[in-house]
Amino acid sequence: MKKNILILLFILFFIGCGPYIWFKSPQPEGKKNMVAFPNELIGKYISTKDSSVIIINKHKVIKQFHEKLLMSRIEFQEETGDSLAKDTSFLFTDNWHIKVKTFGDSVKVFSWKDEVQFEISDDQLLREYRNIYFLNSRDTGDYWKVKILYMSADTLEYDDILSTDDMDKIKMLTSVKEQRDTSKERDTRYFLDPTRRELRKILRTRAGGNKYYKQHEF
Repeated sequence: MKKNILILLFILFFIGCGPYIWFKSPQPEGKKNMVAFPNELIGKYISTKDSSVIIINKHKVIKQFHEKLLMSRIEFQEETGDSLAKDTSFLFTDNWHIKVKTFGDSVKVFSWKDEVQFEISDDQLLREYRNIYFLNSRDTGDYWKVKILYMSADTLEYDDILSTDDMDKIKMLTSVKEQRDTSKERDTRYFLDPTRRELRKILRTRAGGNKYYKQHEF
């Protein structure tokens, strides 16, 4: 099987870029680092828009990806150059599990992956402010990427604190340094260093992020 062609199919589903937004220090600045996630956040959460799942335990946030692709045998052969004489499975780059199965004249391609997106450590700091949890991850140049967790009833918001779509509004609230690399045609990079007051305004102004429903065990 020409696995490189199959790889392309899954990259189109799962790989995204950005946002290219960094903070000069962990957020909120001056708040204490937490040693564990609180009990009320621990659990399993199902995405409202796709098949992904978020699992939170005492020290980690794990995102589970699942995808299923259905095509005819003819389409499969055209895409991969393989007639698929028998079912197959393999482990793929970045710990993607791939399984290909035949059903009559159809082919089903299943993929799944568990990705640890955050684990409390010296390079990944958890902080809380007004019931919002900030997941700070140290990046290159000692800058920080920031995601947030916010629980409302049984709905969890989990996403980057800001998206590039937010930036025009955010520039009116705090100083934003922009860096463009036109020679390599990269997106604009943004660097922020808000005060606590400016951070409060950012939280009120930002667009909402991805939502997940908590799964209750029966």
